[in-house]
Amino acid sequence: MQKAKLSIVTKPLLSWIFTGNQKLKLLLLLTVVATVIIRVAPLEMQKRIVNQAIKLKAFDLLLI
Repeated sequence: MQKAKLSIVTKPLLSWIFTGNQKLKLLLLLTVVATVIIRVAPLEMQKRIVNQAIKLKAFDLLLI
């Protein structure tokens, strides 16, 4: 049996990242950031509302 020839990549990882279509990479990055913000914002708002209602001891606000 022959041994499989291993290919060794001599290019650094950053060279793979920085080559190619930069506009698509920027669009992908902006999409990821926007998605994270859209998913985290409602949770942060809920946390602030609950904390404020508890701080004011207005537990009827929690039901609203």
